[in-house]
Amino acid sequence: MKTMTTIPRGVALVAVLSVLTTLALLAAAFAVMMSLETASGRTALGKLQVEMLTQAALEHAQALLREDVWTQPGWDDYSEAWARAFRPQGEEGVELDGIAGGEEGRRGDGRWFEVRGPDGGLLGRYAFMIEDECGKINVNYAAALRSTQQDQGIGTFEVLLTDGQGRGLPLSLQGGERVIGYRYGRDGKPGQGGVDDNFTAMTYEHDGIDNNANGVIDEENEGIDEQEEYDAVVPRWDDRVFSSVREAMEVAMGGRAMSGAGYRALRRYATVVSRGRTMYMDPSEGGWCRQVNINAGSRMQVLKMMRAANFESQFEPNTRRMRGLVANVIDYRDENHVLTTMGDEYGVEGVCFNEILANEGSWSHEADHNEGWTYNRFELVHRYGCWYNLPERMSGVERWGYKMMEVSPPMGPRTVYERGRQVTMPVTARIQLSSDPQRIYASSAYNVFKRIQRDAGGWLPDMWKNGYLKVWTWKPAPDDFEYFPIVENGRDSLVVGFSSVEEYQRVKNWSQSVTNSVWIDTLWRWGDAIWCVMPEATEYWAFPTRYDPGVTPKEGLYYVAYIGEQNFRGNVPGAKFPRDPRTRSGPWRGYNRMMDVDGDPTKYSEREMEVLRQRDLVGTTMEIPDGETQIDLLRWAYKGGEPIRAKNGYIHIVLTTGRETGYAG
Repeated sequence: MKTMTTIPRGVALVAVLSVLTTLALLAAAFAVMMSLETASGRTALGKLQVEMLTQAALEHAQALLREDVWTQPGWDDYSEAWARAFRPQGEEGVELDGIAGGEEGRRGDGRWFEVRGPDGGLLGRYAFMIEDECGKINVNYAAALRSTQQDQGIGTFEVLLTDGQGRGLPLSLQGGERVIGYRYGRDGKPGQGGVDDNFTAMTYEHDGIDNNANGVIDEENEGIDEQEEYDAVVPRWDDRVFSSVREAMEVAMGGRAMSGAGYRALRRYATVVSRGRTMYMDPSEGGWCRQVNINAGSRMQVLKMMRAANFESQFEPNTRRMRGLVANVIDYRDENHVLTTMGDEYGVEGVCFNEILANEGSWSHEADHNEGWTYNRFELVHRYGCWYNLPERMSGVERWGYKMMEVSPPMGPRTVYERGRQVTMPVTARIQLSSDPQRIYASSAYNVFKRIQRDAGGWLPDMWKNGYLKVWTWKPAPDDFEYFPIVENGRDSLVVGFSSVEEYQRVKNWSQSVTNSVWIDTLWRWGDAIWCVMPEATEYWAFPTRYDPGVTPKEGLYYVAYIGEQNFRGNVPGAKFPRDPRTRSGPWRGYNRMMDVDGDPTKYSEREMEVLRQRDLVGTTMEIPDGETQIDLLRWAYKGGEPIRAKNGYIHIVLTTGRETGYAG
């Protein structure tokens, strides 16, 4: 017997609807999850892009600072490239430091740098500012309120916070006292009052130094509650630290709020991020040592300081002369009129001279004694423009050039002199060259040149400016080279100008191929002498001081150098120059009485050739012929006749041609 179960039609419909509802809910949940995942992915992508843009801004800023270290390590100011690069240039800027209003009438203190993709689309932008904090007064360390508290130089607490009369920060004396009192906490003492927090009392009572800058040397309990017990990095007891300049200034003003203009003015002088140490790292010993007061230090302490400085940046390789320097430091500061000794070296007390006898050792040297490539150490004059532009007559010319190690992305337009005309190159790029050519010629002479180059610290900034980067193209002569003007250079890289993006790309491609071989043409030529007919073209020479096998001059002597003119009013030979074969034979302006002889390629300062005037001959029987009142002496005194010191047997000379030099057509 079969039994059949019948499901009512209404129940089946409900079941189907339940399944469909469940599927719809699942689909909706899936859609919501996918939407969340998509949003999360966009967020992660945006975060990654922001991080990359931030890293790009950081690398940009660090690159500017690294470049500044190479090109101008002596000082920093806001006129240099690292500071100018981020400032608004005509456009409205962006506010970065939170202080309304900018300097010099600009709105904002930064400008946007756009980052674009391969298709030219905008990916993002960044803005940054670099502010030099090292030259400011740190409100967490400066503690001097009068000049009498600054005579020892043993700690950063001697930096003048304010004297209430315009020195230090622009605060009243009471404001300065409030700042120091806040830092020292409730007991008003650095560290814990009445306690030798840094364990210096036993030493400071007998070291001959006014350690707490109160005008008394080695008094009882000196070293207890002295300023060094305050440590802004690890505050002791109830000491406090300012977290911002605004906080410190509001304390100085008795709790009153500062205006934006006042805060902006103070930020130029005050900081909380720079600091000095009472200890210094001695690299020769590999450990931390206490600072030494050079006015009170012993001979051994002064010697140790000078050795540490010499280890970091060598200024005296001779140990015996180093001892002589120490003896002179001690003699300079004392008033006992007794010669100080350091080892077997003596210092020099004040001596009155009534007669000076100088040894006359004049000689002349021709500047082109490196073009024949016959190595004679007593005659060979090392010229940078020759070592970086080896003669084309050599076989396998491409093997004598330098390699382009790195070519930067294209940069903006710059101006440069080209055959006496100031032109704008629409595209520039920074190019770093190999430190050595691909093949060395006359290796013994080249090794001497590399030593000379190290003595000079590498390339001088802008010594290649207005010259040409000469690129081998592997084409039939006369088109086997292309020339590109050099806008500027640092210690090891060039900024080169290009007429178009296509021209830049061609050089970029060559740098990645077998045709990667370049030279530097300074535009100076040689024939009967070294000469140049292009304006503001620089060349660098190193002349040997030992000019005779039988005469060995002492090391480190000073010399007065004169630059001789052999042109004699128009005697200019013909020669081929870059980028325009039509200028092969001139006409050139020829004889020029002006030249830049200050030895610094970064600044241009013409000097007139020396002359002999009729009034200089008064009292003699000599006269200037033809009724003239003066006659050219055909020479310039290098650096105005200032004595220059030889380096390792060579005199370094840097010359730049005058602005009126050049093509006369």
